[in-house]
Amino acid sequence: MYKKILLIDDDADEQFIFIEAFKDINILVKFFTASTGEEGIRLMKFLIPDIVFLDINMPGLSGFDCLKIIKRDNYINKIPVVIYSTGVNAVVFDDAVKNGAITCIKKQDTIKELTCLLKEFLVPVKLSDVMDYDAMPFV
Repeated sequence: MYKKILLIDDDADEQFIFIEAFKDINILVKFFTASTGEEGIRLMKFLIPDIVFLDINMPGLSGFDCLKIIKRDNYINKIPVVIYSTGVNAVVFDDAVKNGAITCIKKQDTIKELTCLLKEFLVPVKLSDVMDYDAMPFV
């Protein structure tokens, strides 16, 4: 059975990099993208993905605003959300976890680096078990 993964990120290049990184990970996935927070929330309600990767810096609804809306919505608030952004630091991590994210992942410079990072994050944890984690350290 495949897992549904949703990336909410306004940058088409980042979407491409993320999709390419998953090609080398040994997990059966169906990959979906949204370019705005609003579109991402609509897709979450339709798809009920297994996990969501959410960029912080987007025009309109920011990633943090989107996260707050997700966690207030009883239909989608149990879906694990990972903040995926260039601006990840300890303060961002604390704010993200406080608002309901399970962890933060800093955007990598290459597809290979992202692939390695995602393998470390997803494969040992078993994607199906991610929902059991309250918070995980950011990477």
